[in-house]
Amino acid sequence: MDIRTRLNILNQEQLKQQNVQEYLQARKIHQEMYDLMDVTYNKEHARMFSDIIYLSRYQNMRFNISNSHDENIYGEVLIYPQHEAVQSKCEYYKINNLLESPEQKDMLEAMLHSIYGMYKIVGRNDLNALTTVENIYTHERTTLTDMNFGALDQDKKIYIYLHIIYYHDIYFQTGLCMFFKINKSTTKWLKQSKNIFTKPYDIDQLLFVEKHYRNRGDGIHEERHVVDEHLLGNKE
Repeated sequence: MDIRTRLNILNQEQLKQQNVQEYLQARKIHQEMYDLMDVTYNKEHARMFSDIIYLSRYQNMRFNISNSHDENIYGEVLIYPQHEAVQSKCEYYKINNLLESPEQKDMLEAMLHSIYGMYKIVGRNDLNALTTVENIYTHERTTLTDMNFGALDQDKKIYIYLHIIYYHDIYFQTGLCMFFKINKSTTKWLKQSKNIFTKPYDIDQLLFVEKHYRNRGDGIHEERHVVDEHLLGNKE
């Protein structure tokens, strides 16, 4: 039985769990927020994105928005607070009180207080779709709800840069995932970069990781293959 078939069977069981239904509702509201903030490519958004990149330490970094990974970065940079000189979409919606439903207002607050960090997987409960990750610097553990993330005896020999939201007792990741094999080279890089990850977050941290993600020896894999190879181990 291949990995996708096994995941499909597991997903059907997960859907019977109350916490998974609550997680799916949270993700639905989160998607509604993305849709409301509409960061599809246009001149105004492209200019805002370029301004934020220009204000960072990596002003010469370029992005191809037709690439799914770069498109994800594009949305992250526009929606969430990244630089004090440029108002994010989240900040704009809060300042102008543009949301009416309590659920969306709560999600907006959760998005504004979301966190970025470098993690490793330390545990998994497949049936309840729970993956426990540990921040490699603070050693703080967080249990994420995600139906596929780390499922089915995942390979734990990776570091993962994640953006995590806490909403109504549910931790979930936005979908911004950058994977790095746990080896001597990566461990040395992270040890030398501790100050980047332990100071208050700003755009420089995200782009610092993005630069290494582009330059790492094993290259950037298409997302589905990353999950197969590094999280699921592509086991039959």
